[in-house]
Amino acid sequence: MQQQPEIVKDEGLKRFFNQVYGYMALGVGITAAVAFLLNTFFQNAVLNVLANHSWVMWVIFAGELVMVLSLSRAALKSKAQTATYFVLYSVLQGLTFTILPWAYDLGAITAAFLTALVVFVTMSIYGRVTSKPLQKMGRVAFMGLIGVLAATVINIFLGSSQMEFILSYATLVVFIILTAWDNQKLTLMYQNATETGSIPVENLAIYGALELYLDFINLFLSILRIFSRNN
Repeated sequence: MQQQPEIVKDEGLKRFFNQVYGYMALGVGITAAVAFLLNTFFQNAVLNVLANHSWVMWVIFAGELVMVLSLSRAALKSKAQTATYFVLYSVLQGLTFTILPWAYDLGAITAAFLTALVVFVTMSIYGRVTSKPLQKMGRVAFMGLIGVLAATVINIFLGSSQMEFILSYATLVVFIILTAWDNQKLTLMYQNATETGSIPVENLAIYGALELYLDFINLFLSILRIFSRNN
């Protein structure tokens, strides 16, 4: 029989998750602000850079990966470094989001954002209150994510719109599961951190904010692609 996770329910846990969601909201806000400012005041400059230097987007993607890996290591040591990497990642994501209004209309972006928010909140609550262990589902979802990433890379060369649509639904399902699992996992990580001191709780909050930020962003993008399939 699979062992049930022991969920800690105390004021410290509530404060911890308030910090996690607060940092996550800050990251989303930074991303939105950067994308808005670039589109409003520097659109021509951005268009010129992308038109003449297509490699810039690949550099940004590589930078995002470096920030994620760096933050994971820094979380064990320095709060300042952890927070810096999180802010830098949010800024880089804002740079990539600059192109969204060029590809999708504002109505679709707004509808996708609100839908993603409802899904995220629902699955976050489920992940925190359920006594059912979600680790097995989380592992399956993670393996599914690897498959989706591999198929996405292949589809870059195939250019199949049907495959892209299927991958959008697959991504949505994967991150619905991961959102619930990540919330439960953070609860268990908080318990371990307070008992063993393996990682400062403040640092863990920023690390958790990044994980949930990634869940939300991918929910948003997959829903946006689904809503805009015929546009």
